[in-house]
Amino acid sequence: MESRVFADDHNDQTQDFGYGLAGRLELDDSLDDMQSRMQVFARVDKEDPHRQRLNIEELYGQWNHGNLSLFAGFKTINWSTAEAFHPTDVINSRNFDGPFENAEKVGELMAGFQYVSNSLNFTAFYMPLLQKPQLPTSNNRLSFSPQGFAVGAPTFVGNDGEVLKSGDLVQQWATRVQAVLGDWEFNFYWVHHFDRTDFRGVFDFNRGLFVPVLNPVDHYAFAFQYVVGSLILKSENVFRDFNEQITIADFANSIRRDDYFMSSLALEYLIGHRSGSESTVVMEFQEVYGVDDSVRYTINPFQRDLLLGLRHAYNDIKGKEFFIGIIGDLERSREILLTSNYSQRLSDVWKVKLSGRYIDAQPTGPLDLSGMRPLNNDHQFEIHVSRFF
Repeated sequence: MESRVFADDHNDQTQDFGYGLAGRLELDDSLDDMQSRMQVFARVDKEDPHRQRLNIEELYGQWNHGNLSLFAGFKTINWSTAEAFHPTDVINSRNFDGPFENAEKVGELMAGFQYVSNSLNFTAFYMPLLQKPQLPTSNNRLSFSPQGFAVGAPTFVGNDGEVLKSGDLVQQWATRVQAVLGDWEFNFYWVHHFDRTDFRGVFDFNRGLFVPVLNPVDHYAFAFQYVVGSLILKSENVFRDFNEQITIADFANSIRRDDYFMSSLALEYLIGHRSGSESTVVMEFQEVYGVDDSVRYTINPFQRDLLLGLRHAYNDIKGKEFFIGIIGDLERSREILLTSNYSQRLSDVWKVKLSGRYIDAQPTGPLDLSGMRPLNNDHQFEIHVSRFF
């Protein structure tokens, strides 16, 4: 059971309150060298029917033989362990009707293999299907379209200007090499696909539409983790190689996509307490390099931002845990996001989670979609009550 409420924006066209039901079904099976997994998520909302979702998160079969595994089907890939900034975690489409720093993922259709040894892990897979991101509608408080413009269907545009749609067959692939050396873990990535995390928009003034445009890109990425005592150091770094000029015939327009480098650095320090509880101090920084400031502001909501946070786990029978953090832009004043959540079990099968967000990011004009500014004053509070079967 989910419920959320936003601070009143005094706009009758937007939805400030919602409540509904959500569920996730997970099934796992294995027989000899074969295993299968299904995970499906569904949501209905009484107040906003556009929030209804039926997403396949996992639906695949896998054959294991020694160090080698072959798999095919829909999978969710997690390539980041950070709290808010995830430059290398780009495979799956997302549902952006929620916290955009950690949006829900949709399963990606793929086929591939994995080789695992004591210190080396190599993964490669092919993704033949275009899957669009799920974007909030214009009456949703989390929509990034400017007031007066409806959100059009996400449009895929290839390097030759060809306009594609979700469900079309394309050439996409990804590889990862993971190596563990003592207290160090290194990851190297090469991904060729249509990026669903960084997209530009085209204004169709005749129809009053803001149309998100997604383009092909090559990701060349490197990440590492280092553990020393109670301190964990993490870093994710990616170079995104675009076709710089793409003409969109359908909109008589063009979008310039400049190559850029994005880097994040995270520190986590664990503090143990006599009671058995643990606190973790979190600090993360992310920046975009290689483009002008005006372009950098439009690439990512966190183009030069710092997160400071504290997570506390009571480690008791109820599993009580809370997190509080602040994300602030280091060069633009009054662009901050405060986030907090608390969760605990109510019984063996019931769990509650409370979360809140405060966003102060004043736009400079009605078409200012940079950084967190489209969500200015979209403060919200959520309650999730879950039952496990």
